[in-house]
Amino acid sequence: MPKPVRKYIETALFGGILLFLVYQSVRWAMIYCFPSYTVGVVTAPYKGAKGMYGIEYVYYVANRTYASSQRRNTFDKLKVEPVGSRYVVKYCSKVPRWSRMYMGHPVPDSIPDFKIWSDFPATGWERLSNQREKTQ
Repeated sequence: MPKPVRKYIETALFGGILLFLVYQSVRWAMIYCFPSYTVGVVTAPYKGAKGMYGIEYVYYVANRTYASSQRRNTFDKLKVEPVGSRYVVKYCSKVPRWSRMYMGHPVPDSIPDFKIWSDFPATGWERLSNQREKTQ
């Protein structure tokens, strides 16, 4: 391969990787700086690269449905959350399609279906309250 072509390919590859890393950094910074919270539902497990499993989930913001996925870093399908499980989703209030599901914060079944729950804010919560704030 001629040297100028190889140099062009290396530059394009490096630029693509750099662009991807900047995009991911901006995405996570926006979720951190402009957080809102809602409830997400696991819709399906998937088997990703190198045999690791992940989940696909949906959540609702301002009467729109958003779908996303998240790796679970396990090779065992039995360790993946079952379909229909509900968890807290943190998303960027400026760009709602950027989100992260928190598996450590399940939403109990005693809370009614969030699509028809009248007290559920259409644009999510600005922050999560903790148990201490609820009792005071």
